[in-house]
Amino acid sequence: TLTALAGGTGDLVWDTTTLVVDSSANFVGMGTASPSAALDVVTDNNVWTGEFTQSNTSNGDGVLVQVGSTAAADYALSVRSDAGNTHVLAAKANGNVGIGEASPSASLHINTSDGRPMIVESTHGDGGYIELQLSDISSTPGSLTGYIGDSEALVGSGTAGDLAIRAQADFVVSSGGNSERFKIQSDGYIGINNSAPAAKLDIIGSGYEDIRLGNNRTDNTNKKAGITSYMYTNNTVSVFQGFFQNGDNSIYYGSADGAHRGLQNHYFYVNSDYNATSGHTLAMRITSTGHVGIKA
Repeated sequence: TLTALAGGTGDLVWDTTTLVVDSSANFVGMGTASPSAALDVVTDNNVWTGEFTQSNTSNGDGVLVQVGSTAAADYALSVRSDAGNTHVLAAKANGNVGIGEASPSASLHINTSDGRPMIVESTHGDGGYIELQLSDISSTPGSLTGYIGDSEALVGSGTAGDLAIRAQADFVVSSGGNSERFKIQSDGYIGINNSAPAAKLDIIGSGYEDIRLGNNRTDNTNKKAGITSYMYTNNTVSVFQGFFQNGDNSIYYGSADGAHRGLQNHYFYVNSDYNATSGHTLAMRITSTGHVGIKA
């Protein structure tokens, strides 16, 4: 039974709150007797608030939600602001989604002046990650090599906020012209400016400086640097340490402090053949007692 609302002529009500049409404001309410918007849906059931279905496939629009007067074709979903009728969210019929972008040119296209365009946050106990993979990765595991986005990797954090890159196939970061700048192979080898690393860290540089070490870059401040390794008991042993202060640059072969274990012997080997992998000769030895042996 249709009856008139007490507040106005021509208003429509169906069972008080099931469907209400307020002609004075052209508002429609579902589940409320006092709609406060063009369409006001109120429900306390554990269901979707609204579902929209379009059966006319000849129309390019699916659901068009906009503030403004200009409708656009080929959108599955268009959410706009009233500031120049600009898109806040645009989902094109081809599956591309734009955030702040009316014509997304990728599956996800974010256009913003914010210096931090995306935040990925996870409440999972082991942290969150972003997974990059090809659709056929399961059929050819470990055989993929290419540029970032063409291969499978997990980029994320651990429980302590650590950044982890886990490459199940080759993971590559490239520059313009598709030159590989950083590569993690599926075998764990890492290349810098090297598309085929053959060691755990394989760097191709452009001069005498491929690695730079230091504990700070503050001007007129003492600097420290060093390289350590693991010893037999799995503690750390110092290979060399550098200490650079005003008027003095010094290198310590072994450990000069108590932070790491030291070396007992220094062996210096030479070879007369630059291309040989055998025939190395011990030319000098320094022992922990201070004895120096030099082969004549």
